Amino acid sequence: MTPRRQSKADAQTPLEMVDRMTVLATRLKEVLSAESEILKSQDLKKVSEFHEEKTRLTNELALQVSALKKAPHLVDRAPAERVSHLKAVMNALHQQSDESSKLLAAAKSVSDGLVKAVAGLAAQKRAPQTGYGNSGAMTQSRRGGTPLSLDASI
Repeated sequence: MTPRRQSKADAQTPLEMVDRMTVLATRLKEVLSAESEILKSQDLKKVSEFHEEKTRLTNELALQVSALKKAPHLVDRAPAERVSHLKAVMNALHQQSDESSKLLAAAKSVSDGLVKAVAGLAAQKRAPQTGYGNSGAMTQSRRGGTPLSLDASI
């Protein structure tokens, strides 16, 4: 953590810290929700639009959580209703994160399956046709085999 960021996090009052975490968690939940809707609509090319903001919000929230872990007693100084609201928002963020994670895993699985299928078809078209044909005779490949080594005599 840079000294500038560390001093900025340390300079916050407990109320400011709780409020900042609430704002970050709420916005991150909104971004994840929008991303989930895009995934559900299967318009995968739009998913990348959320990456930059999602990464920024996640990093900022992680900094706030890290600062809070270093001084957990600060939360006790914030009003109870604000802390309760933060806990509710964090729980909602956790649930949204789980849903988004499942949708991303499903999209990745489909994408990987498509890549494997296309690669399999490409390999099948390039592979030499060997074995027995319909007539029972051995089939010949269209091209001759490539030698594995070159033998030369001087």
